[in-house]
Amino acid sequence: MTSWLPAGDHPALRGRDTEQLEIGQLLIEAAVRSRSTRTAEEAMDRLAETTQAGGTEDGLGIEARSRALLRSGDEAEAHYREAISHLGGAQRRPELARAHLLYGEWLRRERRSSACGRSSTT
Repeated sequence: MTSWLPAGDHPALRGRDTEQLEIGQLLIEAAVRSRSTRTAEEAMDRLAETTQAGGTEDGLGIEARSRALLRSGDEAEAHYREAISHLGGAQRRPELARAHLLYGEWLRRERRSSACGRSSTT
């Protein structure tokens, strides 16, 4: 498994899927917001390795939500909807709430306000 941490960083986090997932999604969101596309894309590749290997609804939802941050238009919307679908039955409810929040922010930026009400109930 690929580690998010460079050699020499805190060993307690290495090889632990949950922590890798947490670090990955935060890194992607931060990189997207700071317009560091290359960093976000590289982090997305590593996140996908972790989520695809695990195959859990939580992981696949987090992957889709993170991928949506990197896309635009209809492709981004499809990823947000996929994330909400995966996370809807997941045990990590804050991840579902985060998906709704990010999707709502995206809808407002895209001026798709008619869909905003639907995103909170999807």
